[in-house]
Amino acid sequence: MVNGGEAENSNASELSVTGVEGDVDNDTELPPPPSPQDCSSPVPSASVSSRQARRGKRQHENEELWEYMEKADDKFLQLNKDMTAKMETDTSALLGLMARMVAVMEAQAKK
Repeated sequence: MVNGGEAENSNASELSVTGVEGDVDNDTELPPPPSPQDCSSPVPSASVSSRQARRGKRQHENEELWEYMEKADDKFLQLNKDMTAKMETDTSALLGLMARMVAVMEAQAKK
């Protein structure tokens, strides 16, 4: 066991990943760390007019979004009404068919 322990210690020094003496992978290098990226966020402005311009732009975008949402809501409601009307028509037709089937079955039962 003592010899086995010595072998483990010699392997441990050869497999060091810290780059110190005995490192087996001297040929492999890690890629350099990525360089810092500039922030794409707008720089805060001290001027009141630029803030108002941004607010105006945001408000305009919000109004467009609001209009889009209202139109989408109207379309959804119309589709819902159309679907409900179609279901009522189909249900009415199905009830008529079932009434005829019952009438035929009753007529056959009387014979």
